[in-house]
Amino acid sequence: MIQDCSACGDKVSSEATICPHCGHPNKYEWKPVSGFFAVINTLIGFGLFFFVLIMIIIVIFS
Repeated sequence: MIQDCSACGDKVSSEATICPHCGHPNKYEWKPVSGFFAVINTLIGFGLFFFVLIMIIIVIFS
C-alpha cells in the first residue's frame, strides 16, 4: 500500500522501513527494555498486581 511520508509528504510504500526520499523512519520498531529498568518495571508490575489482588480479596471477604 502506498502512503504519504509523515516528514516530507512524498509517496512511500507501507512496507518500506524508511522513506527513500528523505530517510525518515516509516515504521516504529519496538525495542524491548532490558537491564535495570526491566527489573524495576517487572517489580512495579508485580507490586501493582498483588495490591489489586489483595484489595479485591478484602472487598469480597469484608
